[in-house]
Amino acid sequence: MMTTKVFQRVLAIFLVVVGLFVSSDVVSAEYYDEVQEYTTQINQNPNDYEAYKDRANAYVRLGQYDKAIQDYSKAIQINPNYYKAYYGRGIVYRRLKQYEQAIQEHNKALELNPNYDKAYYGRGYVYQYLRQYERAIQDYNKAIQLNPNYSEAYGSCGYVYLELKQYELAIQDCSTAVQLDPNNERAYNNRGATYMNGLKQYERAIQDFSKAIEINPKYGLAYINRGKAYKALENMKQAQADFAEAKQLASNG
Repeated sequence: MMTTKVFQRVLAIFLVVVGLFVSSDVVSAEYYDEVQEYTTQINQNPNDYEAYKDRANAYVRLGQYDKAIQDYSKAIQINPNYYKAYYGRGIVYRRLKQYEQAIQEHNKALELNPNYDKAYYGRGYVYQYLRQYERAIQDYNKAIQLNPNYSEAYGSCGYVYLELKQYELAIQDCSTAVQLDPNNERAYNNRGATYMNGLKQYERAIQDFSKAIEINPKYGLAYINRGKAYKALENMKQAQADFAEAKQLASNG
């Protein structure tokens, strides 16, 4: 018999597939259920460092970063060599805009596991935020070397190439990203931005922005970018509609 928790997850996936709205309350409830599940595991075994890490991941999804850091730190206290907890804590520090601390956490994860592709990607993302683009590219490429199917790394590398005005490389990496993962909305948006800002190919840009929106109807940046592309084509009706939708999404938080 299907449990309530499994049913909730299946229902959420079904609603996404058919394009229906899934409220943030439903999603948050699922994450709170995860917190309770891992709390039970911890109560049964206080030295279960993986349960602390998993509960921390749930706290991250809930935006409860202080609690997440506490749990990642507890996992590290129990197992000082647990590289996944350092990586997770690095993600939190990045979201808190504590970038130097985030880099230190990823460095530690890589010291413990030099083949951990996610830590290279995470550190590359921090370097991207800091506009240290060459370092970001090095880390993204290392992640890809370790995991040739790493769609997110290709897509993010494509964004960096866009920032560096290396448009052909940006298109190449973003295209690889969507081939590996057709649901990589950020890669579609990044490729669209390259077509729009770099190559002035507005129709192709609109196709990519529309695909990103199809994947994620709440992707505000894709609406803004598509609005700019429509504006460049002097289609002001569509442009205003997209700008209005982006503004509405922003007001909804």
